[in-house]
Amino acid sequence: MKKTVLLFSFLFFVSAIFAQSILFYDHDGNMIDNGSTIELLDEPTVGEILFEMNIQNSSDGEMNIYCKKIHVSVMDETMNVFCWGMCFGPDTYVSPSPLTIAAGETTADGIFSGHYMPGGVEGPTTVQYVFFDEANPNDSSYVTVRYVGGFTGLNNFENQVSEIYPNPATDYSTIDFNLNYNTSASIILTDLTGSRVKEISLEGNRGSAIIDVNDLYSGVYFYTIITDGQALKTGKLVVK
Repeated sequence: MKKTVLLFSFLFFVSAIFAQSILFYDHDGNMIDNGSTIELLDEPTVGEILFEMNIQNSSDGEMNIYCKKIHVSVMDETMNVFCWGMCFGPDTYVSPSPLTIAAGETTADGIFSGHYMPGGVEGPTTVQYVFFDEANPNDSSYVTVRYVGGFTGLNNFENQVSEIYPNPATDYSTIDFNLNYNTSASIILTDLTGSRVKEISLEGNRGSAIIDVNDLYSGVYFYTIITDGQALKTGKLVVK
């Protein structure tokens, strides 16, 4: 019986340490899971790509919550900032002071936001936003946002795809696409002998397609974007 009581106490202690008190919601009240990755795509000439969400203190006590941004990968010549109660410059990575959120309270729209300014640069910038309690920094939650400056001319009616990136690739490469409404499309990947090694269908008419290259040998491959049975774009992909 003593061992059972000790085990129960230990499990209760561990669960208390890892209890998640900071929750995320979009502006429609839908929960955003802790650790989620969200991708936002827009043309690189846009002024900014905006990400917003609301933060809830789900604990039974008041919390002083800091916001921290982590650059996972950033395209050169781009800029990103965040707002947590007030907005900070691009060189601020942790909010200078926390925001106090009462037990059970959720922040109003606009209290937190991430802003990415692609400045005409194509490609993805990935930023992680971490929220943590001043009294217990281990009580934290985070979300990862992948801002993609897609390709110029997104609003044109012609089928368009970006250059493949990164290239060379070690784990995966990405192609951004904007297709006519009734277009069916796929990516064909072949080796130097012309043998087909992958075929990926493009889902929807606008977005990003990820090509996993972890199962490919190092070397040179060729990719072809097929739309409605016609080759829209071809290129070379180097796998390291």
